[in-house]
Amino acid sequence: MNKRIVFLLIILIGVWGAAIYFLFFYGKTTKPSTIAQTYQQIPPLRRRLGPEDLKNISQKYQQTVQSVNPFEPYLLNFDKERLNVDMLSLIEPLTDYRFVGYAKGENERFVLLSIQGQILKRSPDDVLDGRYLILHVTSFALAVLDLQTGNLLTIK
Repeated sequence: MNKRIVFLLIILIGVWGAAIYFLFFYGKTTKPSTIAQTYQQIPPLRRRLGPEDLKNISQKYQQTVQSVNPFEPYLLNFDKERLNVDMLSLIEPLTDYRFVGYAKGENERFVLLSIQGQILKRSPDDVLDGRYLILHVTSFALAVLDLQTGNLLTIK
């Protein structure tokens, strides 16, 4: 064999040996940890409250709870003055009806609603479908109360 081929074979074996060493053996040895691990018990984040602490907290945050009799009608306080365009746009809409208009005369008041292409003339004191009570009428929408669920809805 030629000296040149023998020299190239020796270099080739050396490169392959170095590659195999770095792929399989380099960095696989276990290194002893230089940092000693210390275990600490973490103190509790809250301390136990004594009876005096509980009494102070209950006095500071004491709320008066109104007793409700389920057999008496409940009075719904509804501030109509605070109901504006922004508030009505945030309330969930009632999709069955569409608000067409509102008319107020000397003797008569009525609301015009559209349902499935039909125009309905209703009094603001009426209950729609035996379920929706009209609470407030504006020039652009109605605020209605669902009597079955108690939700406040809008008809736009």
